[in-house]
Amino acid sequence: MKDIAEPFEAFLEDIAPLGEKRGPLLCQLPPTLVFNTDVLQTAFKTIRNADDGPIVIEVRHKSWESAEALDLLKTYAIDRVLADPAPVWPAEDFGKPPKYVRLHGKPKIYYASYADDEIAAFSALLAPDGWCVFDNTASGAAIENALSMLEMR
Repeated sequence: MKDIAEPFEAFLEDIAPLGEKRGPLLCQLPPTLVFNTDVLQTAFKTIRNADDGPIVIEVRHKSWESAEALDLLKTYAIDRVLADPAPVWPAEDFGKPPKYVRLHGKPKIYYASYADDEIAAFSALLAPDGWCVFDNTASGAAIENALSMLEMR
């Protein structure tokens, strides 16, 4: 999250042809990235100076479980991702419906398929204008699961 201005600007140029079809930008952080106010405030300010569209963040380090982290995200209008399995923010930590849900599959991440009742539960949690991405692609379950959710909405 350091020195991101130039690569982020290049990324925005690359996706500019999407126009209004562009959804929220997903910022997926590695499990080793510890919450650091100074570094992240600079990064988020850089991001927001370049783009005012919807941005979501998927974190994986427990240090993000703090009021300080939530306050910083709120300051820069960055929404949290509800991930399953949830390494940091489980569904019950969301006071309002999440705008972005990322389903990796469980018990075997990237492989396991979700049952219809699980898909229905995540669909009910999702904000009306939200996005859901199935990342359980290794066994081909993502497409079937996504189609099931579409039928339910």
